[in-house]
Amino acid sequence: MRAALIALVVVVVGGAAFLATQVPFLPPGVVADVADLAPHYVAGDTIPVQVGLRSTSYRKTLIQVSAESRGPAGPQPIGAPTTFVLGARLSTGPFTFAFLTTPATPAGPYRVRVRIAELEANGQTLPLYDGERAFLLAPAVSAAPTAPPPPPPAPVAKAKPKPKPGQAVIAMKFSEPEGVYAQGETLPVQLEVRNSGTATTTIEVEIAADVPGELPGKSFGAITLKPGDKKTFSHSYPLTTTVPSGSHTLEAAAIDANTSEPIAQASTTFEIRAAATPGP
Repeated sequence: MRAALIALVVVVVGGAAFLATQVPFLPPGVVADVADLAPHYVAGDTIPVQVGLRSTSYRKTLIQVSAESRGPAGPQPIGAPTTFVLGARLSTGPFTFAFLTTPATPAGPYRVRVRIAELEANGQTLPLYDGERAFLLAPAVSAAPTAPPPPPPAPVAKAKPKPKPGQAVIAMKFSEPEGVYAQGETLPVQLEVRNSGTATTTIEVEIAADVPGELPGKSFGAITLKPGDKKTFSHSYPLTTTVPSGSHTLEAAAIDANTSEPIAQASTTFEIRAAATPGP
């Protein structure tokens, strides 16, 4: 059992002598170093509570360190208590208790209380340090509301150019293929070509796929379209297992028979699915 020093003080009051007993003083076996905190923090900050310890004893000491915050919301533990063995005449730390605040943590004055105790073999707890650090927690700074972006300008409808006198205007459109097809099926092709101009023209119509090795290009030859004429071209491709599965594109072009320049184009996208594998 550790010896305690008891101070006896004789107090004279009105001529009479009284014997007063002071609080027992136990020689400290551990020196605590609790770092100071900043005077101000903002809600949302992480507030570090750093504690270092130094043993002045010639024996090992079982130490427990705990911390709690005391503020507008009442006392709250800061993490879990830490228990460890401090060797004789050794130092440890500093280690940190992190007081985590959020923007919703109440603002106001706070105190962080740090308690250090020795856990004795007989189960008793011997206080070695009990101190506080104070600070002020300010409310979280709210970001200024940002103005919503302006609405995009309304699209301006562009008037379709009117054909000049004596000018042919060729338009092309696929009605097939579209959607999903499977290997082993036939891929249908339907292409409509129209002359919405005011002059007769002669064109050559061609189609080509993005896998020309499996779906070779096709030329429908030269045709003459008068103003207002429309013609539909049809074709089909057998989808063998060599045609890769996935998304594919088929394109069409109208070539001016006189200048050999493309004057209209169209495209369509479709998907080819691998053939189903027969079961055992």
